[in-house]
Amino acid sequence: MNCYLFATACTVYNIPLAHISGGEITQGSQDNQIRHALTKLAHIHFPATEEYKENIMSLGEEEWRICVSGEPGLDLLKNMNFLPKSELYEMLGLNLEKKLIICTFHPETISNRIIPAFVKKVLEEIVNVTNYQILITASNIDRGGREINNLSEQMA
Repeated sequence: MNCYLFATACTVYNIPLAHISGGEITQGSQDNQIRHALTKLAHIHFPATEEYKENIMSLGEEEWRICVSGEPGLDLLKNMNFLPKSELYEMLGLNLEKKLIICTFHPETISNRIIPAFVKKVLEEIVNVTNYQILITASNIDRGGREINNLSEQMA
């Protein structure tokens, strides 16, 4: 939301605005509305892919204002120092010799509904899988995330 407020201020004060990673679509998420609003407020666009460029153009933006730049956030991965797998597994209490299932649920913010029965059923099925260790990660902070996390904790 802070980005939206900043972009609005730039618009009011005629400050040119560049938007990185516009044109993307996150299914079932309110992020799209905010992202597209930022796109409309921006003057220059740096989408990650040609597909996202097309999405920006479909919103009425001029092609000369759009430069496909790739995803800058991925560049950070090149320089990150990751823990060795063995250390990570030890920290999480996992066994290197066993296969691993990682499960994450995030709420669908557009429909404004959480389907506890669905989350519960999937978790029940996952925890009953044999010969695998299960790692259930926390949901995000979107509306409904806390309810999903509570269900996950109950099942753990």
